[in-house]
Amino acid sequence: MGRVCAVVAGDAALRSGLASEGQLTEETAALSPHQGRGRALDAVLLMDGRSESVGESRTRLALRDLGYAAESQVVLRDADGRFVARVDLMVEGVVIEFDGQVKYARTRDAEDAVASPEQVVWLEKRREDAIRRLGHPVERVIWSELSRPGLLGARVRRAAELVSVPRSHPA
Repeated sequence: MGRVCAVVAGDAALRSGLASEGQLTEETAALSPHQGRGRALDAVLLMDGRSESVGESRTRLALRDLGYAAESQVVLRDADGRFVARVDLMVEGVVIEFDGQVKYARTRDAEDAVASPEQVVWLEKRREDAIRRLGHPVERVIWSELSRPGLLGARVRRAAELVSVPRSHPA
């Protein structure tokens, strides 16, 4: 199993509670070097149970490979402490959202379960507007872009120049 597949599977196992970081580390440490212990441990160190999809996991890995430390599932609040959004990833003040097409065919929130695709797009636009008002540029990543990480890196660099909030984001 390659690194990307291992991390994606590990993220899902952590998120679903099938395994803990400690269990994965312990099992991996029990491997012999010729069984790939080093590579497996490297993969375990990259796992993050906060990733909610394969696309988020792969985007986080691509950003890491570009030298960025991406934080998963960051909660943004306004100056009064009110919840604004929870975003997939945050890199140097830039919000990174992975967008699969399924997102626009259904909603993520139970209270929006009956929303039409048009309503979902409208709600997502309003959410993104609120994020931008906090001073965070938003970059959206789609599947085809994951095979061209250099372009993603260039977009993040350009967007980071537009950040108008302190680099330490609200929690």
